[in-house]
Amino acid sequence: MRKIGLKLATIAVALLSFSSNSFAVEGNNSLKAGFLVNPIGYMLLFDYERMINDTFAVGGRVATVEYTWEEDPYEEDGSGSGIEATFRWYTKRQGFNGFYLGGSVGFWSIDWDWTDPTDSPTSGSGTSDVLNLMVNVGWKIGFGSSNWYVDPNIAIGNFFSLTTDSTYEPEEGEGGIGFYAGAGVAIGVAF
Repeated sequence: MRKIGLKLATIAVALLSFSSNSFAVEGNNSLKAGFLVNPIGYMLLFDYERMINDTFAVGGRVATVEYTWEEDPYEEDGSGSGIEATFRWYTKRQGFNGFYLGGSVGFWSIDWDWTDPTDSPTSGSGTSDVLNLMVNVGWKIGFGSSNWYVDPNIAIGNFFSLTTDSTYEPEEGEGGIGFYAGAGVAIGVAF
């Protein structure tokens, strides 16, 4: 237990030192590309952010998702894309630097195919228009004196089905991802 505590303290000191002013990210605008993974799939995310003061940023995102959900014998494969509005609160009050809390809301279209050998029919497909709500926590770490940064983060969210068009809906639900949690990283530049 003591070794784990020492490792966590070392990581915390390293993160705090990387976020010092010598590694400050300057600029009021930011572009980044990243990914978020979890056990059933992944998202690719492309964000634009604009600082509205030293603490808050708003922006936009385009993203894609791919997933495979299995609950034996049911299996579902899906993919889709979406557009979202984002917001972030930077606790250091120094722009795009250090720890932040954020979130996003957006509309997605997800196509999915399913199979279930115990049901009749045994397969189907559908398209769902969904509302995605996501909350994330991250840490922007600058690279030296440049405006480039790395952004490790964790997120939880939910895809809420708005409309579904399918060849057949299994009794368990409408298809689609639903709740998710994941970890990710992005690389970006402020300007």
